[in-house]
Amino acid sequence: MKLLWPERYPLYDLMVHRATVGEAAFESEHQSNPHDPSLAEWPEEYFDWPGIWFDAWPDDLACKTVAIDPSKGKDSKPGDPSAIVRFGVSWQGIEYVEADIRLRTVDVICGAAAAHVKAFRPDELYLEPTAFQELMAAPLRAALTAADVECLIDLSQDNTNKVVRIRRLTEALCQRRMRFKARSPGTQALVQQLMVFPNGDHEDGCDALEMARRLAIKLLRNGGR
Repeated sequence: MKLLWPERYPLYDLMVHRATVGEAAFESEHQSNPHDPSLAEWPEEYFDWPGIWFDAWPDDLACKTVAIDPSKGKDSKPGDPSAIVRFGVSWQGIEYVEADIRLRTVDVICGAAAAHVKAFRPDELYLEPTAFQELMAAPLRAALTAADVECLIDLSQDNTNKVVRIRRLTEALCQRRMRFKARSPGTQALVQQLMVFPNGDHEDGCDALEMARRLAIKLLRNGGR
């Protein structure tokens, strides 16, 4: 529980109030969270344990990927942010995640993705080939060329329902194998999306994380780098 105004609402008083009005009403009134935690896919303790946040990326990872959810497809809503996720997995099976989530145009998305590829040097980049994303492949390749960086782009499609796909993250979250980049606003936004999934306003970061993770699993099964 976060004490947003400890001088006026001490912890004990808040706990009594939560027990009286119920968790959903309490979250909306006192935690600036209108979502009912009981309706979320995963319990809050999946995102609140020592070691879930990491400071620096490990040097030697078994596989590294980047995935883009541009949020420009037919199901996207006005104001949906785009998400670029860096994903890495260690030889011991620990998964590392960093997200860049913000509103931006297609050209800016492509430029940002190229910058992430240049800095992160992933084994492969994932762009889901929906109708709009296929049109985005050409400017993305142009942005990579302009940044003087090469990276294979995976355009394979998974027709599984998005909510079902994102639920594939359950095992890693439950087993505490997934770590998130500390002091990263985009990564914090991603964790917030995960905490309220599937009832949040945005799922772009969750979707990009699932895609980046799926690509890494595919590459490792095919022999890695």
